[in-house]
Amino acid sequence: MWTINLPNVEVKGKKMEEAKEDKIRQWMFSYKVGRNELNNRMPLKYELRKLPGDGAVWIVDGVEIDKESIKDMLEAPALYIESIELVSKPGLSLWGARGQNGVVIIKTRNPLDIIQSLEIAPPGLVSYKPEGYCVRKEFYVPAYDDPKIKGNSTPDLRTTIYWNPVVKTDSEGKATVEFFSADAVTSYSYILEGMGENRIGYAR
Repeated sequence: MWTINLPNVEVKGKKMEEAKEDKIRQWMFSYKVGRNELNNRMPLKYELRKLPGDGAVWIVDGVEIDKESIKDMLEAPALYIESIELVSKPGLSLWGARGQNGVVIIKTRNPLDIIQSLEIAPPGLVSYKPEGYCVRKEFYVPAYDDPKIKGNSTPDLRTTIYWNPVVKTDSEGKATVEFFSADAVTSYSYILEGMGENRIGYAR
């Protein structure tokens, strides 16, 4: 068995540069990557200018996106993108007359992430989130501190005397509440509910 000692060989390589652009729009319009990536870097916007008509068809993960939605999508983080393909003749025949102005196909790494973050609705659907409306109401308590109300002869027949959802305790965990009782001579029951840092309390 022969053993041949060869001198050490050092193979040097240049690490591929990461995209410095944050947005898809900035990234895709920076350069176009072809088969010969190092020799074929060309801004995609120049390629789009060669297309006839007023604009290309945009396909994102197999779904055609309208021009307004694509503007929002191009502001998404560039890390979402896996590949961008510019289709020109003769491949445009697959889209018929709609593809005569060119087709741009974008494939994302996770389609759900980009669609949910940008709230892009499929064609024919509109995404709407109502803000909601709520009128604040306070529990009614007769203002018996007012002499006019206190002197009113109408009997107070309330069955629920007091309710307060925002009773706060002091540093010692104590709180004080005050209320006027009704006119009926009867007994009262109470329900206490509370929430602290580590537990929930209930008493009746």
